[in-house]
Amino acid sequence: LGAINYCYYLPKWCSGADYRSLFGKQPGFASSKIVVEDWTRNIAPFWPAVFRSALRWRSLRGLMRTGIRTARGAVAILLMIVGYRI
Repeated sequence: LGAINYCYYLPKWCSGADYRSLFGKQPGFASSKIVVEDWTRNIAPFWPAVFRSALRWRSLRGLMRTGIRTARGAVAILLMIVGYRI
């Protein structure tokens, strides 16, 4: 997760329970039933599709023009795929 954070410039991760607790303390949410779900299985097919599209010549040319920040995002796609399979 640390490598994905580095690639995408993300803040520290927190759990679903942490989010539920944070929202539960906010006005308007305190009396609501907050449901937290794991969308991993739903989103997992997305990352290989993005990776395949990134391998097209047009995408590779664009990646070379945009610089290191975009390249780091491309690396993070691989990390997402590997992380899901572990």
